[in-house]
Amino acid sequence: TDRKRTYTYRYNQRKDHNMPDGKDLRIEWRGEILSDIGYGLQARRILKPLIDAGVDVKLIQAEHYIPEERRIKDLFWLEQLEKSKDKEDAPIRICYEIPPVAEYRKDAFNICYAMWESNKYPREWIGKINGGQAFIAGCPGLIDSAKNAGVKVPIGCIMPPLDTDVWCPEGPKTSIMGVETDDVVFMINANWIPRKNFGDLMTAFCCTFSGVKDVVLVMKTWGGNNSAEFKKQIKDNVHNKLNGLHHIDRPKVLILSDLLPEEQVIKLMRRADVYTTVSHGEGFDLPMVQAMSLGKICVATRFLGHDYYMTERNSIAVDYSLMPVIDAQAPGYTADQMWSRPNMDHYMECLQRAYKMVKDKSGQLEDMQEHARSTIQSKFNNDTITEGVIKTIRTLAKPALERECSKS
Repeated sequence: TDRKRTYTYRYNQRKDHNMPDGKDLRIEWRGEILSDIGYGLQARRILKPLIDAGVDVKLIQAEHYIPEERRIKDLFWLEQLEKSKDKEDAPIRICYEIPPVAEYRKDAFNICYAMWESNKYPREWIGKINGGQAFIAGCPGLIDSAKNAGVKVPIGCIMPPLDTDVWCPEGPKTSIMGVETDDVVFMINANWIPRKNFGDLMTAFCCTFSGVKDVVLVMKTWGGNNSAEFKKQIKDNVHNKLNGLHHIDRPKVLILSDLLPEEQVIKLMRRADVYTTVSHGEGFDLPMVQAMSLGKICVATRFLGHDYYMTERNSIAVDYSLMPVIDAQAPGYTADQMWSRPNMDHYMECLQRAYKMVKDKSGQLEDMQEHARSTIQSKFNNDTITEGVIKTIRTLAKPALERECSKS
């Protein structure tokens, strides 16, 4: 459309003329660097634009627990790690890892940087966080989670960027076995853990579309060591859940439990019409950001990370309430924390609304798709994020930078 072409032109103009400059900034970055998921993946997304902007980054690898087969073999990052061995200590150290394993340097300005997914960071983390000079939360909503937990040091926020030129709607799509050409495809891409709340998602989807033949839920998931045994466990869990939904004519539900390279995930997600999640909590939710960059309708709760980029124009928000964190089956989660629980009646209404929008192919559908993509382009492009990261570091570490300046 003309509107989309105009926006793309303006976006490219802005990107070309406001390159962030970090040439006088030196930092140490400690944590996962080569891990193919989690902190390592997000770290590379943040660090590459920083390095391109001229920031002198000394990498300190802290991922001995990551198996060799789960480490990328990218030449750029291997070279950066090798170069870092000869670099001098920097005035600022950022530990991007869970706080209990963070290692501060005595003569550095130490900043702990950690994600979380409830309204309060774990109480056992707070002493280590406050033992540094500043803290970085993973999204604006997590700033309150840090304060709720008792963090007293200055707090900033850093979120990773996304290459929206790569994650674009135009391009090849993957055909999915069991999905017909005219099927409306709902999709989720998330690891198989209780926090992702697959149970409520499957229940709402199957009850909403009982007897509907042209709709399918594709659950792209993974977990553990992604062994054949774990994949079987996922399928057994899904089948047990579905078999417990009595007196409905269940729609199609498909499971894809393989770890795929990024280019294949893009092609897979392009086949989706709607991306949906009612995860109990997300500090960022990369797959949903990716889905919106692809111009997908997103149906989700606006809790924590989601609230930063979901609006009435670009997505469909599910009502939710807060509940104590129980049965998380992961360290750090305790019942004095709260996370979200979807209003199931409203969730079903939202799923039906999304289905109808796709079937009707109305102007409302195109408007929401365009706003979804433009939101991600404006909020998460490399230049905007990198400029924000540099500004956040400079603001938090101002005392250290002033001392460094006086020495020179």
